[in-house]
Amino acid sequence: MTGGFPVNATQANAIAAGEVPVWISHGEHDHLLNVTGARNSSTLLRQAYQARGKSPEQAANLVRYTEYADSAFSLPDYHAAFGPTYEDSSILRWLLGQTKPAGAGG
Repeated sequence: MTGGFPVNATQANAIAAGEVPVWISHGEHDHLLNVTGARNSSTLLRQAYQARGKSPEQAANLVRYTEYADSAFSLPDYHAAFGPTYEDSSILRWLLGQTKPAGAGG
């Protein structure tokens, strides 16, 4: 997922119940979506996983967050976090390596 759209507690709990891995990426100076939404979503999602019994390390592995500085953008559109996200092959490898655990809700 790119662009840190804010999630609420109900959404975070549903994502954690389904054990859906998420990687949020966001531009530090996004002019359309404030970066605070992405930061808060990352925290809320990790907390939801921990409330379901995951360790902080497990929660951090299931909810990853990358915040890009302005220098990561080839064009000065700091909202287009998909650019540096898709250029980072480690994120795509991580995404493609995810599987749904047996017995996960959802």
